[in-house]
Amino acid sequence: LNKYIFFTDWLPHDDRDAMYLESDFCVVTYYDSIETKLAYRTRIADCLWGRLPVICTEGTSLSDEIENRKLGITIRTKDHDELKAAITRLLDSPKLVKQMSKNIDDSINADFNLDFSIKKLGEFCRKPKIDQGKNKFTVFNFIEEKENRNRELKDTVNSKEHTINYLGK
Repeated sequence: LNKYIFFTDWLPHDDRDAMYLESDFCVVTYYDSIETKLAYRTRIADCLWGRLPVICTEGTSLSDEIENRKLGITIRTKDHDELKAAITRLLDSPKLVKQMSKNIDDSINADFNLDFSIKKLGEFCRKPKIDQGKNKFTVFNFIEEKENRNRELKDTVNSKEHTINYLGK
């Protein structure tokens, strides 16, 4: 701690580049929630800019890219043993970290640049479609997911109220 591993407060954007350039890899974890599914993790994008392999929680489109392109390691939410194993794996394997950094560089040069993004956005705007083959959370099923969560919450509240009423206050 404070020799090889540092926990830092949130840094202003202008100060982050030095931190990313000095680091070997980054760990970004978060809870599984609707916000997580809709979020674009800027912190992860910044790490990729710095060519840092990322250990992150699964469940977002960016974590899917990290897993598929071997830009880091994804772990399950709240799985402390898996997180520990991922950190140990990268600490023990500088060659793996170097390969992941190269994969990041290759991905950024090929697919994560402005020309590629504008081309893909233009293609989608000309022919928008929903990929029926993917079983992923999208904005299109956000309302349905929200209604399901509201029902679950209502059932829980009703169940507690029922129990309290049954047992007496």
